[in-house]
Amino acid sequence: MKYIGLDYGLSKTGIATGDAVLKIATIKGTFETKFLFKELNKIYKDKDIFVVGLPISMSGRYSKQTFETIDFCLKLKNNFNTDVVLMDERLTTRQSYSLTKNFLNSKKAKKAKDQNSALFILQMFLDNPNIGINLNIKNPYKIEELDSTNILINDVIIKNSNIYNNSDILAKDPYVFWWYYKRNKTSTTLFEDLKNEYDVIFTELDIQIKYKKIIFLR
Repeated sequence: MKYIGLDYGLSKTGIATGDAVLKIATIKGTFETKFLFKELNKIYKDKDIFVVGLPISMSGRYSKQTFETIDFCLKLKNNFNTDVVLMDERLTTRQSYSLTKNFLNSKKAKKAKDQNSALFILQMFLDNPNIGINLNIKNPYKIEELDSTNILINDVIIKNSNIYNNSDILAKDPYVFWWYYKRNKTSTTLFEDLKNEYDVIFTELDIQIKYKKIIFLR
Protein backbone atom coordinates (compact mmCIF):
# COMPACT_ATOMS: atom_id res chain seq x y z
CA MET A 1 0.00 0.00 0.00
CA LYS A 2 1.15 3.52 -0.78
CA TYR A 3 -0.16 7.05 -0.39
CA ILE A 4 -0.91 9.25 -3.39
CA GLY A 5 -0.69 12.96 -2.67
CA LEU A 6 -2.64 15.40 -4.84
CA ASP A 7 -2.69 19.16 -5.17
CA TYR A 8 -5.95 19.42 -7.10
CA GLY A 9 -6.78 22.24 -9.47
CA LEU A 10 -9.42 22.71 -12.15
CA SER A 11 -6.71 23.05 -14.80
CA LYS A 12 -3.67 21.18 -13.46
CA THR A 13 -3.05 18.76 -10.60
CA GLY A 14 0.24 17.90 -8.92
CA ILE A 15 0.90 14.29 -7.90
CA ALA A 16 3.33 12.80 -5.37
CA THR A 17 3.63 9.31 -3.91
CA GLY A 18 5.07 7.84 -0.71
CA ASP A 19 4.68 5.05 1.83
CA ALA A 20 4.27 4.82 5.59
CA VAL A 21 7.48 2.81 6.08
CA LEU A 22 10.07 5.12 4.53
CA LYS A 23 7.94 8.22 5.15
CA ILE A 24 9.45 9.97 2.15
CA ALA A 25 7.27 11.61 -0.50
CA THR A 26 8.47 11.81 -4.10
CA ILE A 27 7.15 13.85 -7.01
CA LYS A 28 5.34 12.13 -9.88
CA GLY A 29 4.66 15.30 -11.84
CA THR A 30 2.00 17.83 -12.82
CA PHE A 31 -0.82 16.71 -15.09
CA GLU A 32 -3.78 18.29 -16.84
CA THR A 33 -6.78 17.66 -14.64
CA LYS A 34 -8.98 16.61 -17.56
CA PHE A 35 -6.68 13.58 -17.99
CA LEU A 36 -6.12 13.03 -14.26
CA PHE A 37 -8.15 9.86 -13.76
CA LYS A 38 -6.37 8.25 -16.71
CA GLU A 39 -3.05 9.00 -15.00
CA LEU A 40 -4.26 7.87 -11.57
CA ASN A 41 -5.41 4.56 -13.03
CA LYS A 42 -1.77 3.91 -13.95
CA ILE A 43 -0.50 4.81 -10.46
CA TYR A 44 -3.19 3.41 -8.18
CA LYS A 45 -2.91 -0.10 -6.75
CA ASP A 46 -5.46 -1.86 -4.55
CA LYS A 47 -5.77 -0.32 -1.05
CA ASP A 48 -3.70 2.78 -1.87
CA ILE A 49 -4.93 5.88 -0.06
CA PHE A 50 -5.28 9.37 -1.52
CA VAL A 51 -4.06 12.41 0.43
CA VAL A 52 -5.50 15.61 -1.02
CA GLY A 53 -4.83 19.23 -0.15
CA LEU A 54 -7.95 21.06 1.03
CA PRO A 55 -8.08 24.78 0.17
CA ILE A 56 -9.03 26.82 3.24
CA SER A 57 -8.82 30.59 3.60
CA MET A 58 -6.26 31.97 6.02
CA SER A 59 -9.16 32.88 8.34
CA GLY A 60 -10.19 29.22 8.41
CA ARG A 61 -13.30 29.52 6.24
CA TYR A 62 -14.32 27.15 3.46
CA SER A 63 -15.03 28.47 -0.05
CA LYS A 64 -16.15 27.53 -3.55
CA GLN A 65 -12.67 26.12 -4.15
CA THR A 66 -13.07 23.98 -1.03
CA PHE A 67 -16.36 22.66 -2.41
CA GLU A 68 -14.80 21.86 -5.80
CA THR A 69 -11.97 19.93 -4.14
CA ILE A 70 -14.33 17.92 -1.92
CA ASP A 71 -16.51 17.22 -4.95
CA PHE A 72 -13.46 15.84 -6.74
CA CYS A 73 -12.47 13.78 -3.68
CA LEU A 74 -15.90 12.16 -3.54
CA LYS A 75 -15.42 11.10 -7.16
CA LEU A 76 -12.04 9.63 -6.13
CA LYS A 77 -13.72 7.63 -3.35
CA ASN A 78 -16.39 6.38 -5.70
CA ASN A 79 -14.05 5.58 -8.59
CA PHE A 80 -11.35 3.76 -6.59
CA ASN A 81 -13.43 2.61 -3.61
CA THR A 82 -10.74 3.72 -1.18
CA ASP A 83 -10.07 6.20 1.61
CA VAL A 84 -9.38 9.86 0.97
CA VAL A 85 -7.58 11.98 3.56
CA LEU A 86 -7.81 15.77 3.42
CA MET A 87 -4.93 18.02 4.48
CA ASP A 88 -5.17 21.73 5.27
CA GLU A 89 -3.11 23.26 2.48
CA ARG A 90 -3.06 26.88 3.64
CA LEU A 91 0.71 27.06 3.74
CA THR A 92 1.83 24.40 1.27
CA THR A 93 1.35 26.35 -1.97
CA ARG A 94 3.24 29.35 -0.62
CA GLN A 95 6.01 27.14 0.80
CA SER A 96 6.45 25.15 -2.41
CA TYR A 97 6.58 28.27 -4.58
CA SER A 98 9.04 30.00 -2.24
CA LEU A 99 11.31 26.96 -2.19
CA THR A 100 11.16 26.36 -5.94
CA LYS A 101 11.82 29.95 -7.01
CA ASN A 102 15.15 29.83 -5.16
CA PHE A 103 16.33 27.29 -7.73
CA LEU A 104 14.34 28.15 -10.85
CA ASN A 105 13.33 31.29 -12.65
CA SER A 106 9.87 32.61 -11.79
CA LYS A 107 8.15 31.13 -14.86
CA LYS A 108 9.48 27.63 -14.19
CA ALA A 109 8.73 27.96 -10.48
CA LYS A 110 5.06 28.65 -11.16
CA LYS A 111 4.93 25.64 -13.48
CA ALA A 112 6.45 23.38 -10.80
CA LYS A 113 4.37 24.63 -7.85
CA ASP A 114 1.52 22.10 -8.25
CA GLN A 115 3.76 19.05 -8.04
CA ASN A 116 5.76 20.62 -5.22
CA SER A 117 2.55 21.39 -3.34
CA ALA A 118 1.53 17.74 -3.73
CA LEU A 119 4.92 16.79 -2.32
CA PHE A 120 4.50 19.10 0.70
CA ILE A 121 0.93 17.91 1.30
CA LEU A 122 1.92 14.26 1.30
CA GLN A 123 5.11 14.76 3.31
CA MET A 124 3.17 16.72 5.92
CA PHE A 125 0.77 13.78 6.23
CA LEU A 126 3.55 11.16 6.37
CA ASP A 127 5.27 13.13 9.14
CA ASN A 128 2.05 13.51 11.14
CA PRO A 129 -0.89 11.36 9.94
CA ASN A 130 -3.07 12.51 12.86
CA ILE A 131 -3.58 15.95 11.32
CA GLY A 132 -5.33 14.46 8.28
CA ILE A 133 -9.13 14.56 8.01
CA ASN A 134 -10.78 11.41 6.71
CA LEU A 135 -13.47 12.24 4.17
CA ASN A 136 -16.46 10.32 5.49
CA ILE A 137 -19.94 10.35 3.98
CA LYS A 138 -22.61 11.19 6.55
CA ASN A 139 -26.26 10.21 6.40
CA PRO A 140 -28.85 12.99 6.76
CA TYR A 141 -31.35 13.13 9.63
CA LYS A 142 -35.07 13.59 9.02
CA ILE A 143 -36.42 15.92 11.71
CA GLU A 144 -39.95 16.71 12.86
CA GLU A 145 -41.14 20.18 12.00
CA LEU A 146 -40.28 23.03 14.40
CA ASP A 147 -41.88 26.39 15.06
CA SER A 148 -38.60 28.09 15.94
CA THR A 149 -36.36 29.72 13.34
CA ASN A 150 -33.58 30.52 15.82
CA ILE A 151 -31.80 27.22 15.17
CA LEU A 152 -28.19 26.11 14.99
CA ILE A 153 -27.17 22.97 13.12
CA ASN A 154 -23.80 21.82 14.43
CA ASP A 155 -21.87 19.62 11.97
CA VAL A 156 -24.80 17.36 11.13
CA ILE A 157 -26.94 17.04 8.02
CA ILE A 158 -30.63 17.83 8.41
CA LYS A 159 -32.64 16.61 5.45
CA ASN A 160 -35.57 19.02 5.89
CA SER A 161 -34.91 22.00 3.63
CA ASN A 162 -37.45 24.15 5.48
CA ILE A 163 -35.38 23.65 8.65
CA TYR A 164 -31.85 24.06 7.32
CA ASN A 165 -32.79 27.02 5.12
CA ASN A 166 -33.92 28.88 8.26
CA SER A 167 -30.98 27.86 10.44
CA ASP A 168 -27.39 28.85 11.05
CA ILE A 169 -25.00 26.03 10.21
CA LEU A 170 -21.62 25.33 11.76
CA ALA A 171 -19.92 22.91 9.35
CA LYS A 172 -16.32 22.08 10.18
CA ASP A 173 -16.71 18.60 8.73
CA PRO A 174 -15.82 18.89 5.00
CA TYR A 175 -18.59 16.55 3.87
CA VAL A 176 -21.22 18.43 5.87
CA PHE A 177 -20.04 21.69 4.29
CA TRP A 178 -20.15 20.08 0.82
CA TRP A 179 -23.68 18.73 1.35
CA TYR A 180 -25.16 22.13 2.26
CA TYR A 181 -23.12 24.06 -0.31
CA LYS A 182 -24.45 21.75 -3.05
CA ARG A 183 -27.93 22.84 -1.96
CA ASN A 184 -26.99 26.55 -2.03
CA LYS A 185 -26.99 26.84 1.76
CA THR A 186 -24.24 28.88 3.39
CA SER A 187 -22.42 27.52 6.43
CA THR A 188 -19.46 28.62 8.52
CA THR A 189 -16.50 27.00 10.24
CA LEU A 190 -16.12 29.78 12.81
CA PHE A 191 -17.91 30.31 16.12
CA GLU A 192 -17.47 34.06 15.73
CA ASP A 193 -19.97 34.00 12.85
CA LEU A 194 -22.70 32.57 15.11
CA LYS A 195 -25.19 34.13 17.51
CA ASN A 196 -24.60 34.04 21.25
CA GLU A 197 -27.72 31.96 21.93
CA TYR A 198 -30.13 29.70 20.06
CA ASP A 199 -33.57 28.31 20.82
CA VAL A 200 -32.65 24.90 19.41
CA ILE A 201 -29.34 23.23 18.55
CA PHE A 202 -29.08 20.02 16.53
CA THR A 203 -25.79 18.25 17.21
CA GLU A 204 -24.05 14.92 17.73
CA LEU A 205 -21.62 16.37 20.27
CA ASP A 206 -21.90 18.89 23.07
CA ILE A 207 -21.23 22.49 22.06
CA GLN A 208 -20.27 25.53 24.11
CA ILE A 209 -23.04 27.85 22.97
CA LYS A 210 -26.06 28.96 25.00
CA TYR A 211 -29.33 27.30 24.07
CA LYS A 212 -32.87 26.75 25.30
CA LYS A 213 -33.04 23.23 23.90
CA ILE A 214 -30.35 20.92 22.57
CA ILE A 215 -31.22 17.85 20.49
CA PHE A 216 -28.53 15.18 20.34
CA LEU A 217 -28.68 13.15 17.14
CA ARG A 218 -27.26 9.63 17.09
